[in-house]
Amino acid sequence: MKIHWADPWYSRFSAKNLNRKNQDGTSTFLYIEPREVRHETLIRLHELAPWIDETVGVGDKLSPQHGAKITKRAAKLLSSRNAVSIDGKPAQPAIATAELLTLTSKGFQVVEPGKEVSSNNAFVGAILSFPLADLPEHVTVTWDMFDEKISRVATISNDVAGPFFGAVTPVDPKFHWQNHLLKYKRKSVSQIPVVRPEESRPGLAWATGIISAVSLLLVLAGTGKVLKRVSLAVLIFAVPATVYFSGSFTALAWRNASPPDPQTAAGILRSMIENLNTVNLETTPTARKAELTPIVTAASLDDIAAEIERGLTIRTPGGSLAAATDIGSPELERLDPISEPGGFQTLVKWSVQAEGGHWGHAHIRAVTFRALIEIVPEAGQWKLNGLTVIEARDPNA
Repeated sequence: MKIHWADPWYSRFSAKNLNRKNQDGTSTFLYIEPREVRHETLIRLHELAPWIDETVGVGDKLSPQHGAKITKRAAKLLSSRNAVSIDGKPAQPAIATAELLTLTSKGFQVVEPGKEVSSNNAFVGAILSFPLADLPEHVTVTWDMFDEKISRVATISNDVAGPFFGAVTPVDPKFHWQNHLLKYKRKSVSQIPVVRPEESRPGLAWATGIISAVSLLLVLAGTGKVLKRVSLAVLIFAVPATVYFSGSFTALAWRNASPPDPQTAAGILRSMIENLNTVNLETTPTARKAELTPIVTAASLDDIAAEIERGLTIRTPGGSLAAATDIGSPELERLDPISEPGGFQTLVKWSVQAEGGHWGHAHIRAVTFRALIEIVPEAGQWKLNGLTVIEARDPNA
């Protein structure tokens, strides 16, 4: 063991099984997500201090106020350094955040608000978000924060096939990600059609209508008794057929329709839940609300968008969004009719497994939701008309 007495962080072990969890004082990461590119940085406070005009000594204690000032300065600095280009064009982060972290035997832990922290094991974790409509083809980070302490920066790029490891140095400061994904398909919200009997058959309606008119004319103006009787018989069958093929009976029945049976309702709910998880891939509330439009009634859009932000959005400890990777079958506890014909209200429970990563760490979390949901038919589609999330918890808690 070679001890660096002035700053034990730089001590090195010859035995590999004694290596610390984080070998580099500074590491940088690219996360390529379905709707977002994130450039994240982990930097030891002692290495960051000169860049934000701070003086931090070995063994210093940071007050909560001092820590908040450091993270604010770090977010501002890192949002303007280490240029990011996406598909050849310079990109500016839409969101820049930073957290104070400590490195422990369990890995990195976000410092709780109001807690004092030692500078010896303090890191700053920064997250820069670049929202995109779809996956880019190429992303480059040009690292420019090198000095006597930062001479090598570990790099990791993460996509559905990653992670991929590398490093940047003053000689080679560019960090690249290239899109080599062959089977990637962009997820999008899909409408849920209302399955019901065909309402109209215009061609047949016109044909039987003409037959009805001719038959009526022959009944009124015909001279032969046989002809009148035949025309009357044809009229008796043609008129109901015209009404049927025009969709009038079906429309009348639908206006008095009952809610779907439990099995059908469960299928509708599963499709709706899958859509809501797709909506949650969007990185901003505005984008999530816009994505809801095809599957939510206009009157309820604002309320449902707010409820999704409150109750259904899953985040990692670093604040980035987690994506649902597995959805359990919905369990209907109740199924009730509502005043809207064909619509229904249900108390339903379902589970999801969500995954998200930040600062080189993957987080997998199971969440069970319980919600009161109202769904109505509108313009041939099932639409969400009400949502109240009653419970969101770890099923193993």
